[in-house]
Amino acid sequence: EGETYRRLNRAGIHNVPTCLAYGDVLCMEEQKTQTVQFSGEDWLCPLGAVLIAHTHHQLVLDANRCMLTAFGSAHELVSAIHDALIAHSDTLKKASILHCDLIPGNIII
Repeated sequence: EGETYRRLNRAGIHNVPTCLAYGDVLCMEEQKTQTVQFSGEDWLCPLGAVLIAHTHHQLVLDANRCMLTAFGSAHELVSAIHDALIAHSDTLKKASILHCDLIPGNIII
């Protein structure tokens, strides 16, 4: 995710926060998913699903803002959605990336 933000920042995408730092949290074993340890157990994956280990990833953006659901007025809500649509369009045109998870939690005011 950090690399994606950096790519968007370098491409000059409008209305996207600047990525200040990012990386996996590797210092503690608790920051890694544990389920993969049981991938061979019949009770866990009866259909043969493949589990992939994941590590907690931190992302620091220059955005000290609120989630979309914390809007204070109709104007603020419509403006935030407008800005998000500009960023979405800009991202597709300039960076050939299509964000497929447009939910209120991914839009900030």
